[in-house]
Amino acid sequence: MSNFSSMHTLDEELEAEDLEGEEGDKTLLPDKCEFSNLFGFETSVAELERNSWVFPSKLKLTSLDRNKCLQFISDNRVKNVRPPDRSFDQETRSPISKLLYVSWQTVSHASENGSPLSLPSTRTVLALAKEHNWVTSEYLNLYQNASGGSAALIAGEPNGFILQTPNDGGPFCSLCLLNNPNWAISSFSSKGLYLADSLLDFKHLIASIPDARDQADCNPVRNLGLMILPVRILEEQVVYTRDELMKLLQRLVEVEKRIASGHLPPNAEDNRILNALSLEHIRLHRRWSFTLELGRNILRYYEASLLLPTSKALGEEVQMQMRFSEQSRYDFENLPRRIRNQSKAIFSLIAQRDNQLNIEISQSMKKLAEESRKDNQLNIQIAKSSARIAEESRRDSASMKTIAVLTLVFLPGTSIASIFSMTMFNWNATAGQAVASKWLWIYFVITIPLTLLILLGWLWWFRRSQRTHQNRWKDVEASLEFTDTVGLHPSGKGTPVGSVRVR
Repeated sequence: MSNFSSMHTLDEELEAEDLEGEEGDKTLLPDKCEFSNLFGFETSVAELERNSWVFPSKLKLTSLDRNKCLQFISDNRVKNVRPPDRSFDQETRSPISKLLYVSWQTVSHASENGSPLSLPSTRTVLALAKEHNWVTSEYLNLYQNASGGSAALIAGEPNGFILQTPNDGGPFCSLCLLNNPNWAISSFSSKGLYLADSLLDFKHLIASIPDARDQADCNPVRNLGLMILPVRILEEQVVYTRDELMKLLQRLVEVEKRIASGHLPPNAEDNRILNALSLEHIRLHRRWSFTLELGRNILRYYEASLLLPTSKALGEEVQMQMRFSEQSRYDFENLPRRIRNQSKAIFSLIAQRDNQLNIEISQSMKKLAEESRKDNQLNIQIAKSSARIAEESRRDSASMKTIAVLTLVFLPGTSIASIFSMTMFNWNATAGQAVASKWLWIYFVITIPLTLLILLGWLWWFRRSQRTHQNRWKDVEASLEFTDTVGLHPSGKGTPVGSVRVR
């Protein structure tokens, strides 16, 4: 793992905040929440030897506040003590291992979008640990890195091991274990900080260490003490990555089967699923790379610390876990190609479906154009018929006009001739005889009322015919059915656009 010396280090900020916190007791109040989940764990060679080199089934974790934390990390009982003979049962000569443990409960894990978990506030704890050399500057920079990483600290003093899993919504832990400088060869005298969620709980990791009471030389607890924690974290990461990869492959196979059948949901749900699978692959690939890196650094640290010769089985366990991870390499390398292939298949099926819809729309438009052409032909025929009717009406009107003119020309003369031809006029009368009969008034008495009666009858008939015509025209207007803009009548019956149907 590369050094983050070029970055703005967290330890400088923490030391500044810690100096401000020492100005008064009131500044300690905001730190109370940081110590609510802080525990201390302590063990020694003599204690484990009495327990047959097995961690107790019920670990004793001491709850720490700020003052107890200061007392816990400043107790240097392991300083200036010669390496003990393990056959002795003297606690005062036994190296002591100590661990600050920050535990918290997470709401959920493995979110689909890989969003980071909200870590508890540990700034004050980190400041105290850095002040008493329980953590290194390299670890503080690693703590700020959401991508995670690991490193074997073997180049200087104190030597030790640091790791942090990727903060991607999955199981998370952060570990810094440092060996006491006076015990450079033995890893049992160690101190450090462990921060983890419920899935990588410290008690769970310790309780899952295999029992090797009958194999003292290969007993990992006897040879490593707390330095066995990186191996346990490696095992948990291998299992988690394998299980999550299987879930990812299962979801991808379901999408592949659905796409192969050619039945795509109309809302492009599979495309969204493939995008989520791609993001999940990126998340798992980072955790898988972290697992391989962690295994290599563990072997590197154990080899540099001369621990593998004393615990050959442990080295084989780490190598076996790395082989388990390598078995997933093919799936991790081919998953992006499979996802891309399915995305291309989805786009192809969508394009085919769109082309089919366009063909159907074209056919519908063709049918609509044919219906419109027929309507146009019908309208042309109607227009021609209307033109013929109009021409015939014009001819009839011209004929009637001619008859009316002739009638107007000859009617006055005919009327006068009819009147004068009546017997009531004696055009051959002699002198003293009247030319007009005295009964001439009868003609006017009968003619005038009869004419008025005929005029009144014609007027009544004309008005009645006008009313009948108006009523019929209203019925015609009421029977007109105009189509809407989409070519369908509001009643739901199909009617060509712009056509009129008269009942």
